[in-house]
Amino acid sequence: MTGTDATISFIKGQRGALKLIYQDHTYICVKQQKGSKYWTCSKQRSKKCLARLITDLDVQKICAPRRQRGNKKHDQTKWLKIDLSPILQKPSEPVVLVPCRLGGMKVFYQGYYFEYHTSKSGIKHYRCVHHAQHDCKARIIVKASRVYEFVPMHNHPHDDDA
Repeated sequence: MTGTDATISFIKGQRGALKLIYQDHTYICVKQQKGSKYWTCSKQRSKKCLARLITDLDVQKICAPRRQRGNKKHDQTKWLKIDLSPILQKPSEPVVLVPCRLGGMKVFYQGYYFEYHTSKSGIKHYRCVHHAQHDCKARIIVKASRVYEFVPMHNHPHDDDA
Protein backbone atom coordinates (compact mmCIF):
# COMPACT_ATOMS: atom_id res chain seq x y z
CA MET A 1 0.00 0.00 0.00
CA THR A 2 1.15 3.49 -0.62
CA GLY A 3 0.79 6.35 1.79
CA THR A 4 0.04 4.55 5.08
CA ASP A 5 0.54 1.19 6.69
CA ALA A 6 -3.13 0.71 7.54
CA THR A 7 -4.62 -2.59 6.49
CA ILE A 8 -7.51 -3.17 4.15
CA SER A 9 -10.29 -5.47 5.26
CA PHE A 10 -13.65 -6.44 3.84
CA ILE A 11 -17.16 -7.02 5.14
CA LYS A 12 -20.29 -8.18 3.40
CA GLY A 13 -22.91 -5.44 3.11
CA GLN A 14 -26.59 -5.74 3.93
CA ARG A 15 -27.44 -6.73 0.34
CA GLY A 16 -24.46 -9.01 -0.16
CA ALA A 17 -22.03 -6.61 -1.85
CA LEU A 18 -18.45 -6.49 -0.63
CA LYS A 19 -17.43 -3.34 1.27
CA LEU A 20 -13.87 -2.23 1.88
CA ILE A 21 -12.86 -0.99 5.34
CA TYR A 22 -9.91 1.40 5.51
CA GLN A 23 -9.04 4.02 8.15
CA ASP A 24 -12.42 4.36 9.89
CA HIS A 25 -14.43 4.48 6.66
CA THR A 26 -16.43 1.82 4.86
CA TYR A 27 -16.24 2.10 1.09
CA ILE A 28 -18.38 0.77 -1.75
CA CYS A 29 -17.05 0.18 -5.26
CA VAL A 30 -18.66 2.61 -7.70
CA LYS A 31 -16.61 2.07 -10.86
CA GLN A 32 -13.95 -0.12 -12.51
CA GLN A 33 -11.95 1.48 -15.27
CA LYS A 34 -8.46 1.11 -16.82
CA GLY A 35 -7.08 -1.31 -14.24
CA SER A 36 -8.43 0.59 -11.22
CA LYS A 37 -11.39 0.38 -8.87
CA TYR A 38 -12.96 3.58 -7.60
CA TRP A 39 -14.48 3.56 -4.11
CA THR A 40 -16.60 6.12 -2.24
CA CYS A 41 -17.54 6.21 1.42
CA SER A 42 -20.73 4.29 2.10
CA LYS A 43 -21.98 7.31 4.07
CA GLN A 44 -21.58 9.63 1.08
CA ARG A 45 -25.30 10.36 0.83
CA SER A 46 -26.42 10.21 4.45
CA LYS A 47 -23.48 12.04 6.07
CA LYS A 48 -22.17 13.89 3.00
CA CYS A 49 -18.83 12.15 3.45
CA LEU A 50 -16.42 12.81 0.59
CA ALA A 51 -13.82 10.15 1.44
CA ARG A 52 -12.70 8.26 -1.68
CA LEU A 53 -10.16 5.61 -2.66
CA ILE A 54 -8.66 4.31 -5.86
CA THR A 55 -7.22 0.78 -5.78
CA ASP A 56 -5.84 -1.66 -8.30
CA LEU A 57 -8.27 -4.29 -9.60
CA ASP A 58 -7.05 -6.92 -7.11
CA VAL A 59 -7.50 -4.42 -4.24
CA GLN A 60 -3.96 -5.17 -3.08
CA LYS A 61 -2.70 -1.60 -3.29
CA ILE A 62 -4.27 1.80 -2.61
CA CYS A 63 -3.25 4.11 -5.42
CA ALA A 64 -4.82 7.36 -4.26
CA PRO A 65 -6.43 7.75 -0.84
CA ARG A 66 -8.36 11.00 -0.55
CA ARG A 67 -10.14 12.47 2.42
CA GLN A 68 -11.52 15.96 2.03
CA ARG A 69 -10.62 18.53 4.68
CA GLY A 70 -13.40 19.07 7.17
CA ASN A 71 -14.79 15.55 6.92
CA LYS A 72 -15.11 13.93 10.31
CA LYS A 73 -13.97 10.36 10.53
CA HIS A 74 -16.78 8.00 11.43
CA ASP A 75 -16.47 4.48 12.69
CA GLN A 76 -19.41 2.49 11.40
CA THR A 77 -18.62 -0.69 13.29
CA LYS A 78 -17.78 0.84 16.68
CA TRP A 79 -20.54 -1.05 18.51
CA LEU A 80 -19.04 -4.37 17.45
CA LYS A 81 -15.46 -3.42 18.39
CA ILE A 82 -16.08 -2.36 22.00
CA ASP A 83 -14.84 -4.71 24.73
CA LEU A 84 -18.03 -5.82 26.47
CA SER A 85 -16.50 -7.88 29.29
CA PRO A 86 -16.83 -5.08 31.94
CA ILE A 87 -20.48 -4.58 30.99
CA LEU A 88 -21.22 -8.30 31.16
CA GLN A 89 -19.84 -8.36 34.75
CA LYS A 90 -22.54 -5.93 35.91
CA PRO A 91 -25.88 -7.15 37.32
CA SER A 92 -28.45 -8.08 34.69
CA GLU A 93 -32.18 -8.69 34.41
CA PRO A 94 -34.17 -11.27 32.45
CA VAL A 95 -35.15 -10.05 28.99
CA VAL A 96 -38.80 -9.01 28.40
CA LEU A 97 -39.72 -9.39 24.73
CA VAL A 98 -42.76 -7.61 23.28
CA PRO A 99 -44.13 -8.30 19.76
CA CYS A 100 -43.85 -5.51 17.17
CA ARG A 101 -46.38 -4.51 14.53
CA LEU A 102 -44.31 -6.08 11.77
CA GLY A 103 -43.81 -9.43 13.48
CA GLY A 104 -40.44 -8.83 15.13
CA MET A 105 -39.72 -8.48 18.83
CA LYS A 106 -38.79 -5.42 20.89
CA VAL A 107 -37.20 -5.46 24.32
CA PHE A 108 -38.99 -3.65 27.14
CA TYR A 109 -36.50 -2.48 29.77
CA GLN A 110 -36.99 0.06 32.60
CA GLY A 111 -40.00 1.71 30.95
CA TYR A 112 -38.46 2.04 27.47
CA TYR A 113 -38.66 -0.02 24.29
CA PHE A 114 -35.54 -1.08 22.40
CA GLU A 115 -35.28 -2.46 18.87
CA TYR A 116 -32.70 -4.85 17.47
CA HIS A 117 -29.70 -3.13 15.90
CA THR A 118 -26.83 -5.59 15.35
CA SER A 119 -25.21 -8.70 16.82
CA LYS A 120 -21.88 -10.48 17.10
CA SER A 121 -20.78 -13.64 18.89
CA GLY A 122 -24.15 -14.28 20.53
CA ILE A 123 -24.47 -10.73 21.89
CA LYS A 124 -27.34 -8.70 20.46
CA HIS A 125 -27.25 -4.90 20.50
CA TYR A 126 -30.53 -3.03 20.86
CA ARG A 127 -31.09 0.71 20.62
CA CYS A 128 -33.93 2.88 21.87
CA VAL A 129 -36.90 3.00 19.49
CA HIS A 130 -36.61 6.80 19.61
CA HIS A 131 -33.03 6.85 18.29
CA ALA A 132 -34.06 8.53 15.03
CA GLN A 133 -36.92 10.73 16.22
CA HIS A 134 -35.23 12.11 19.35
CA ASP A 135 -31.58 11.24 18.60
CA CYS A 136 -31.64 9.04 21.70
CA LYS A 137 -28.29 7.35 22.35
CA ALA A 138 -29.57 4.76 24.87
CA ARG A 139 -28.52 1.17 24.13
CA ILE A 140 -28.69 -2.22 25.80
CA ILE A 141 -27.16 -5.59 25.03
CA VAL A 142 -28.77 -9.00 25.41
CA LYS A 143 -26.78 -12.16 26.00
CA ALA A 144 -28.29 -15.52 26.97
CA SER A 145 -31.72 -13.96 27.67
CA ARG A 146 -30.22 -11.42 30.08
CA VAL A 147 -30.33 -7.61 29.58
CA TYR A 148 -27.29 -5.43 30.36
CA GLU A 149 -27.26 -1.63 30.30
CA PHE A 150 -24.80 -0.31 27.75
CA VAL A 151 -25.62 3.39 27.28
CA PRO A 152 -28.31 4.13 29.90
CA MET A 153 -29.20 7.78 29.22
CA HIS A 154 -32.41 8.64 27.37
CA ASN A 155 -33.21 12.20 26.25
CA HIS A 156 -37.00 11.74 26.24
CA PRO A 157 -39.70 10.63 28.72
CA HIS A 158 -40.74 7.00 29.26
CA ASP A 159 -42.86 5.37 26.55
CA ASP A 160 -46.60 6.05 27.02
CA ASP A 161 -47.89 2.49 27.08
CA ALA A 162 -45.28 1.31 29.59
